[in-house]
Amino acid sequence: MARRWRIGRRLRVVAALVAAAVLMVVGGYTVYALVPGSDDLLHPSRSQDCRTPVFQYGWTYEAINYDRASDVGLRPVPPAQRDPSWTCGGRAGPAGDVVVTSDGIRLAGWYIPAANGLGPTGPTILLVPGRSSNKSEYLHYAVPLHGTYNVAIFDLRGTGQSGDVPVTLGVLEQRDVEAAIDWLASAKHAGWIAAIGTSMGGAAALAAAGSDPRIRALVLDSMHAHIAWTIANGIEGDRHLPPFPAQLASFFGAWLRTGVDLSSADPIDTIGHVQGRPILLTHGSEDPYNPPAESALLNLHAGLQAKALVDIRICPGAGHAGVIDTCAAAWGDWVTTFLQAAAGA
Repeated sequence: MARRWRIGRRLRVVAALVAAAVLMVVGGYTVYALVPGSDDLLHPSRSQDCRTPVFQYGWTYEAINYDRASDVGLRPVPPAQRDPSWTCGGRAGPAGDVVVTSDGIRLAGWYIPAANGLGPTGPTILLVPGRSSNKSEYLHYAVPLHGTYNVAIFDLRGTGQSGDVPVTLGVLEQRDVEAAIDWLASAKHAGWIAAIGTSMGGAAALAAAGSDPRIRALVLDSMHAHIAWTIANGIEGDRHLPPFPAQLASFFGAWLRTGVDLSSADPIDTIGHVQGRPILLTHGSEDPYNPPAESALLNLHAGLQAKALVDIRICPGAGHAGVIDTCAAAWGDWVTTFLQAAAGA
């Protein structure tokens, strides 16, 4: 009996130690996700690309809400062999007081008139970059548009020359889109405006369009349906860690820091608010963060259920935000055909 009691006691001690170790690991992982994890969400690495429209394509452009003279000192540095990103050997001027969001964030951008000279009141496309991207890095989305449309592109909050505040994955960025639309309406009297956004930029443009009928059409590329699923896929795919409880802890940490629920602008909830205006979804078949079955197809279904005018195009083999590279010619055709139909409707 005494021997059995000693064995049972040892087993209980071992079980308690194992449980304590598991709790320590889970607790430590949760704390890690709560602090550094939420910081990664709110303060992603910022693109250092500083190519201007004239440097990249020889296009005429107008500096919006900053001193264009500061562009003279920019020195774009081409990517090194092991690093595909452009960097910058200079610094552009900060945003001024002309374009300011409803919560006080200064935005800087570019206005690029159409090559065909249609004038500022003609059809205009607002480009909305994704998370970590700035207007320089996102400028290639304007290539198939520049011939026939005026194009405007702004650095969203927390990127480029705009205000250095936390990124909220589309929630507060919709205010940036609204401020950009306000500027186009007041400064250029644009008669017809469409928005093109990628990933977080798509979510921000969609959320803004829900309450702003001045956005007459939307092209939404590589956009999530539920941001929580995107974060979980990123934790699992990039860090090779289990998404639970890191995903919840990261969300909670972001809420503690900003007071913002990062899921409150989920496209699957907002796409039904854009009724009567056409929406084109473009997506890569191999997107690891937003697989089509978890994002574009769900958004399509939600939009159609709400009787929104939604269509979709899938680019075979493209990863996240890679549609414009993998299916460059097709993406240009999809978008220009869609915009022509939307503007003529």
